[in-house]
Amino acid sequence: MGAAAGNRSSNANASLNVRRGKVGVSGSGSGYLYYSPSRSESVRTTYATDNGTTRTGEISRLNQSGSGRNLGGGGFARLTLDYDPAKNHNLTVGVSSNLNRNNSESEQFTEFLFRPSSTRNQLFTRATDYRFSNLSYDMNGTYTRTFEGQPRREWSVLAQHSRSRNEQPYELAQYFGRVAVGDPTYRETSANVGRNVETTLQTDYTHPFGEKQTLETGAKAILRRVLSDYQVDTLRGFQPTFQRDNLRSRRFDYDQNVVSGYATYGFALGTKTNFRLGTRLERTDLLGRFRDTDAGRFTSSYTSLLPNASVSYARKPGQTLRLAYSRRIQRPNIYYLNPYENRVDQYNISKGNPTLDPEYADSYELSYSTFVKGSVINSSLFMRRTGNAIETVRTQRADTTVSSFANVATNASYGLSLFGSFKPKPKWELGGSATFTYVTLRSGFLNTTNEGLIYNLNVNSTYKFGTTDTDFLKGYSVQFFGGLNSSRIQLQGQSAAWNWYSVGIRKDILKEKGSITLNADNFLQARRDMNTIVNTPQFDLDSHNYIALRGIRLAFNYRFGKVETRAPRPRRSIRNDDQKQGEGGQGQQ
Repeated sequence: MGAAAGNRSSNANASLNVRRGKVGVSGSGSGYLYYSPSRSESVRTTYATDNGTTRTGEISRLNQSGSGRNLGGGGFARLTLDYDPAKNHNLTVGVSSNLNRNNSESEQFTEFLFRPSSTRNQLFTRATDYRFSNLSYDMNGTYTRTFEGQPRREWSVLAQHSRSRNEQPYELAQYFGRVAVGDPTYRETSANVGRNVETTLQTDYTHPFGEKQTLETGAKAILRRVLSDYQVDTLRGFQPTFQRDNLRSRRFDYDQNVVSGYATYGFALGTKTNFRLGTRLERTDLLGRFRDTDAGRFTSSYTSLLPNASVSYARKPGQTLRLAYSRRIQRPNIYYLNPYENRVDQYNISKGNPTLDPEYADSYELSYSTFVKGSVINSSLFMRRTGNAIETVRTQRADTTVSSFANVATNASYGLSLFGSFKPKPKWELGGSATFTYVTLRSGFLNTTNEGLIYNLNVNSTYKFGTTDTDFLKGYSVQFFGGLNSSRIQLQGQSAAWNWYSVGIRKDILKEKGSITLNADNFLQARRDMNTIVNTPQFDLDSHNYIALRGIRLAFNYRFGKVETRAPRPRRSIRNDDQKQGEGGQGQQ
């Protein structure tokens, strides 16, 4: 169990594991709060073009600046029951729930100028109150059957059901001038409710053939149901009440069913070389529709063959060389698919694309790992190529920039990854990783190419002071961790580099079962500029988001009971990682 308090965030957590004979119970829970002020500014310059490619002059300039605050929190809880009804039989069931909430209040000043005369067309401030709430839960169960005298033979049946509901309402009021005072000239409210339901059934069977051969087979079905229900109401001028904007109020349903079968054959040549050959065949059926109209309804089905292969060579104990290939699919999730148009900023609109196709990525990797005298070193050379890649596409529509997603690029990345963990001295532990990737993005549709080198660097270190009972510094240690990510390459520009660091002092207490840690985070700079640059033939955008990162935290942790010395039996679990997450996807690490 533990708790921490700081000027940027606070959290608490606890976990408990108990086993009596055939029954084991484990539970955990955590909660957190955070507070963060924000500030932003951006300049967008729009140009007239000849045939959409050659700039012939500046048309307009959009200047925006804003400030606000974010206050949020949430919690997580999990309970798992493990039961062995008989020898070689195991049943595991679990339930978990997650809650996240956030409230964001902001004011944004907008000035729109015609060029070259600098005639002002728009001058206003928008005050926005945005709220976010997400509640999800997950239920899962696994039955595992092993076989006496055949330690590598195993059969399992797994099931999982997940549901989540998120609400993203907002209210905005627009005022003339540079400050939000007086009567608003325009008001808008929106209710945006999303729901995700996912059910997964899976079975796996492993059968050994002698000492050096193994066949693994399985089948899996994923049933996804996604809903997005959004309404927008507006109040203009002398209207007595809010009016529903029917063009921006829709209900969108999206169904995605995936059925797959897979097999992997593993065998050894001699005592040092192992091979694995496998493939996965998937069938995907899609249905998208708007509840109020048949316009926009679509269906799609496709079959995917996803092979994989690897060979590993154990040069000597603790040293392994491995060569691997795999083909993976990444399906767009609701973040990319939702057709809802976010018009909180009328000059910058964002929306999803419900007709996106999946990405396919081919990966090749040559890796080497070694373990020598307490030190671990892993290194790999890799190459990845993603076709039909989903990228953010920004286009100009009159005076408005519209951001959406499309399958418009081919991405390739070539890189080197390093990881190491060392003990230069008995009291000093040092670890870190580094990844260097050369990325190439090409889009014939946009007639755009962007490429360059990106890198990620991470380091962590702990030094323990005195170890004897008479040493005043016994139980004290200092900790450091930090990292540096270079700027990220995008199809139409790039985003800012990112770095972080933390220094802490820890004191072990209560017979080393507890500890108190004081950390200082990113203390050399109050704010970090998350700059994004976008360049297209039609416009240039230079935006800055200033994030408050300087923080201090005091944490307490306590461990009770005894540590389980016996390694737990490995259990299979459902892993649905076939959906593309977040934003981006340039193949950058």
